[in-house]
Amino acid sequence: MVQEIYVTEIQKSGIVTAVQGDLNGNYSTSLPRIGDNLFELNDRDTSDFFIQNKDSLFSKKIPSVLVQRINQVPFQLTFHCYKKESAFIYWQVLSHQESKHSVEEIGNIPQSNAKRNELHTSLSLDFIDGISLPIFELLILPNGMFHFDYANNEMLSLFPKLNTSDDIQDISFVFPNLNSYDKEQFIDSLKNIDPSKPWTPEFRLQIGNEVKWKKGFGHFSKLPEDDSYILRAYLKDITDKKRVSNHSTLLEFAFRHAVTPIYYVNKDASFYDFNDAANISLGYSREELLNMKIHDVDVNSQPEKWKNFWSWIKINRTSTLQTIHRKKDGTLMNVQIVSNLIKYEEKELLCAYIFDLTEKQKLENEVLLADFSFKHLYTPIHIIAKDGSVFKSNPAAQNLMGYSEETYQTLHISAIDPLYDEALWPSHWEELKKAGKMTFNKLNKKSDGTIIPVEITTNFLNFEGQELTFVFFSDITQKVAEEERLRLLESVVLSTNDSVIITNFDIGEVVNPTIIYVNDAFTQLTGYSCDEVLGMNPKFLQSGKSNQDELEKMREAIRSLTACEATLLNVKKNGEEYWVNTHINPVADKKGKFTHFIAVQRDITLQKMAELEREKVLQEIVAKNQKLREFSFITTHNLRAPLTNLLSASRMLKPETVTNPLTRSLIDVFKKSTLDLNDTLNTLINALLIQESENVKIERVKFSKMLEIVCSKNSHSIANTCCLITSDFTSIDEVEFNVEYLESIFHNLITNSIKYSSPFRQPEIFIKSK
Repeated sequence: MVQEIYVTEIQKSGIVTAVQGDLNGNYSTSLPRIGDNLFELNDRDTSDFFIQNKDSLFSKKIPSVLVQRINQVPFQLTFHCYKKESAFIYWQVLSHQESKHSVEEIGNIPQSNAKRNELHTSLSLDFIDGISLPIFELLILPNGMFHFDYANNEMLSLFPKLNTSDDIQDISFVFPNLNSYDKEQFIDSLKNIDPSKPWTPEFRLQIGNEVKWKKGFGHFSKLPEDDSYILRAYLKDITDKKRVSNHSTLLEFAFRHAVTPIYYVNKDASFYDFNDAANISLGYSREELLNMKIHDVDVNSQPEKWKNFWSWIKINRTSTLQTIHRKKDGTLMNVQIVSNLIKYEEKELLCAYIFDLTEKQKLENEVLLADFSFKHLYTPIHIIAKDGSVFKSNPAAQNLMGYSEETYQTLHISAIDPLYDEALWPSHWEELKKAGKMTFNKLNKKSDGTIIPVEITTNFLNFEGQELTFVFFSDITQKVAEEERLRLLESVVLSTNDSVIITNFDIGEVVNPTIIYVNDAFTQLTGYSCDEVLGMNPKFLQSGKSNQDELEKMREAIRSLTACEATLLNVKKNGEEYWVNTHINPVADKKGKFTHFIAVQRDITLQKMAELEREKVLQEIVAKNQKLREFSFITTHNLRAPLTNLLSASRMLKPETVTNPLTRSLIDVFKKSTLDLNDTLNTLINALLIQESENVKIERVKFSKMLEIVCSKNSHSIANTCCLITSDFTSIDEVEFNVEYLESIFHNLITNSIKYSSPFRQPEIFIKSK
């Protein structure tokens, strides 16, 4: 008669990993608990018994039954191996009468209903019904239907609808609470029969409000009389184990895929294990890192220092420190290590979490940089609170507005904004909050009362629950003045009578200006509207009749980006030609890069027509002068012969031989007039020769020498008038000049002086150089 029941789960190492059931105090000391090793019990006889029957215990065959006295208590032991590394032992306490009869080991249970009933008898139905595990026998018919031959009380309480008296029952009806994801797999485990393998499905059942994991343990046996199979099995609750397994799986997954590098380090500083982030951060492969020690990674770690640290961590159990790790490529990175000493499978390991401080230090540096930038930025900054008070300001704002840092700390926006309206401030704040960012111009008042125009860009932000607006502002006094100047210039361009063309240009192999603006004067002059000429090169206006030198001068100026002036003959939209005086200037930006050309064109058609008329008149005058010169040459040439005769006759006349006073007077007048005519003719011939001379020879000439030559050639006139000629060339007596020109000058000075002298006085001529 069965008195008690106890079930233990045993690993192949002999360790008891689970127990179910509770014996009373008479037997509690006789049975192993979780953590005990059946092969190393204090009771040597019991340990030897399990060692001797180890093969039966972990055999994959059908369960074996043995009887053994443990601490003077008789037990019937049922061994059932459900997988290679684990087995169950059912402990049944026997009465003294039953213990006298030896129960032989049942190696293999015969495959027949009669033997099956015999097995039930030998194990005792009371024994099976008393076990707290669901146990059943399921007959699988050739047509694929099922019939429960047997189910113990635990099985019936788990599945109340199960009825062993029914010839056939549908498994899905018996297990209505089977999880839908597991149902197909569970049915397949009953259809795919393999007597050589244990039946070990895992599935979930909805029991009340809980989901329980169950695992089946059993074997298929073929019945000899037909193609039916019998499945003898029990169900074990593995919910807790699944939870632990899932938790372990989750922990393992979290460890492997954590973004934080994690090391497990042995006592000898070698790496026991590490996650993916660890070898990725260091740049080593897993195989490389497993063959390394912490000294190969940590710049500040040496073997002796590691030993001291290990001794220290064994006492303190936890540590936080900063050090430097070297990557495979030689890069150094600052890290913080948080480590704990743990014990795993009888091993002491250091579990270290590695935090790269690069980003932290970068963030700290960015904060420092932001603070430095705030203090040293040239752009003035106010940080204004919701109530209008100045939360903070930078030195640039203090310098511009004339307030000290201490004064700013007590300043309100009303002191800065001369147009501040307390009633409108809340709506203005909400408008800024909604927009997030705003840019506008307004007036600011400095500490000395000066009003300046400013451009403001505000950004709304929420800092630690406080609403603030970050205000960038800049003095735009000069900008406003410049805009006013530009507006004035624009008005000049718009109102000027001169045509204005603005082009941009692409600097490539060829500079190609294209029109981007023309004023109204251009439209009135050419007949083209602004839209018609935008994007065109201004050369479309050219007639093709302009002076080529002027065109080349303009092209060279455009190529070299220099200013120029040119006169061009252009064509209007209606085909009419017109003359323009064009001034072209390149325009550069603030960086000195040329970006545009400005061309101002003035209509000079009337002026040009007048010039052409003058040129025509001038050409006529030149032609007439040419004829006059030709006439002069002819005249002087024709007068030379008779004058020569007159000079010869004059020399032959002897007035002293003439006694008649009147005749003598007429001879004197004749001689004088003939000489004067000769001088005039010579002067005229010299002038014509000088004007016709194309190559004027320059040489060094003495004034004193030239005076002698001229006086010699005019000796007769000088003697007849008794003219006294004196000179002073002491300051300068030589000059670089043409000899003929200088002789003409001296000749004209002397002959004109004598000619226009008084007839009643002796002429005196004084010539001086300086």
